[in-house]
Amino acid sequence: MSIFKKIKPIDLFITCTFAIFSIICIYVYASRDLYPMDFDGNRIICGYVLNGINPLKHINETSLIDYLGVVPYGYGNLPYGLLLGNLFYFGFFNYTQALLLYKILTVIFIVITLVLAKRYFVKHNYGNRIYYYFVLFTLLSINIFGSYRIGNIGHIICMLILIMIFFIDENTIISGIALSLAMIKPQVAFPFVITLLFMKRIKVVMLAAAIDVLASIICAMLVKESVISMFLDFFSAQVGLGTTSYGILTMFFPKNYYEALFPSMTCGMIILITSHIFTKEINNTLCIFVFPTLVANIWSYSWNSDYYILILPTIVFLYLYFRNDSKSRINIFIKTFLLTNVYFLLFIWAARRLFRGYDFLPPFLGGLYQDKGYIERIVFSNTITYFMIVFCILISIFVFRYYHKKEII
Repeated sequence: MSIFKKIKPIDLFITCTFAIFSIICIYVYASRDLYPMDFDGNRIICGYVLNGINPLKHINETSLIDYLGVVPYGYGNLPYGLLLGNLFYFGFFNYTQALLLYKILTVIFIVITLVLAKRYFVKHNYGNRIYYYFVLFTLLSINIFGSYRIGNIGHIICMLILIMIFFIDENTIISGIALSLAMIKPQVAFPFVITLLFMKRIKVVMLAAAIDVLASIICAMLVKESVISMFLDFFSAQVGLGTTSYGILTMFFPKNYYEALFPSMTCGMIILITSHIFTKEINNTLCIFVFPTLVANIWSYSWNSDYYILILPTIVFLYLYFRNDSKSRINIFIKTFLLTNVYFLLFIWAARRLFRGYDFLPPFLGGLYQDKGYIERIVFSNTITYFMIVFCILISIFVFRYYHKKEII
């Protein structure tokens, strides 16, 4: 009974509402007729490299490797990603064997991430309460489930970034290796590279870069091409099939969404640099990494599989929510913002589908989209969440500065 007496109403509210929302989201998503489409496509392109063939030269051609099949259009990676991707997509096995290993690997990474999070939170005095939420938000994460369901390694990449952060203050080698593997998805990892440079963690970045450069060279040697040629092949591969967003400015390039990529990347880097300038006096490591986490979801090629990394700002926001019990108006505003964004970031997978008005939650917004096609719906819904994230970034700058002045962080 003493355990139940220690449970506070706010913890009960967050736990119950999060669990209910998550179970509904997972159930609805699980009921859809989906298969691990991303897994097989990436397994094929990674497997071709191991067989000495550049897959990006043979898109939609007759299968050259029997156990792999035809290289599908819309899949691609940088040379180091094509090689290192075999650690996750298992291009040296047939589909059934590789998929089983992918499922096992997901469980292994979840366990490792939870163990290392416990270690980190104890060491830095975040407390059992915050760790409890980290576990809850992980085990019932629609973002992990969704990524896993379509056979993408986005959730694993996010865990690698978390592992990099957990070791950033004590082990350069582990952090560097984790970052190098996370760079398989540069659209997620690169903002963290910029932040590491801001933090003057040059050794971590250099180690990661050295591993990826070496992997690129080996990949080029395997397929008997130059590294530069393979990079150019990637940039012309039009990854994503044009069925997703290419950053925050995508809606302004309706004739060719790919044209939004570099302007969006520029916009994202400006936001990241500005965030750093206004918060550079803050020393809390998790707070520092909130900004690259949020920018990673607005600055570039974006798909659903990379949202688990948003657990980092949600944990930081909850930590700050519990740190100040002041009843002042400004603190009530701040705490409302923090808690609201916890839910938004944890359920951004569902939110984007909700804003599309179909195919996830009840389509009560469907009337807004009657004249819009599939891709237009994606761009429109993503754009709404992009600008919500930008608002979140701006308010986070204010909150961090305010809490820093109050010596709360």
